[in-house]
Amino acid sequence: MSLTVENNIAEQDHEIGVVKEIREGRTIVELKPGEVCESCGARILCRPGSNGRHEMTVRNTLNARPGDVVELNEMGNLLLILSLLQYGLPLLGLIGGIFLINGIKPDLFSLRLELVMATGGFIGLLAGGVVARLWLERLSRTVNSIFEITAIHPPVKHR
Repeated sequence: MSLTVENNIAEQDHEIGVVKEIREGRTIVELKPGEVCESCGARILCRPGSNGRHEMTVRNTLNARPGDVVELNEMGNLLLILSLLQYGLPLLGLIGGIFLINGIKPDLFSLRLELVMATGGFIGLLAGGVVARLWLERLSRTVNSIFEITAIHPPVKHR
């Protein structure tokens, strides 16, 4: 029966981990890496540390203690916001640079318009990347954790 409980828990859309330590108000949870880790958008947040374990700092809203099996969920839509900043702003810069040059239609002697548009797109891409980096650095100073503990599971009893 315990195997069925573990399988049902694994099929949910949240992560399961074990609280390893609570230090200086920060709760460290160790996650069990699975096959889905390779395609997970948050894998950069729980990558293995120097000890080879997948650990993550989370917000402990339920006062979980070391050894507790906990359920983790994303707080808000922070991963979506991070993805939009990382990929969306540079893409907007690229497209904006291309359309800006196309709208101006500069007459630069013998240079083809497509070459000038590509250059404008590249400059827009770089500008969007710089803006995204500055915005993400500012955001990283204000956000302490992306995941929070939403449930504490009872220990699984083995027969």
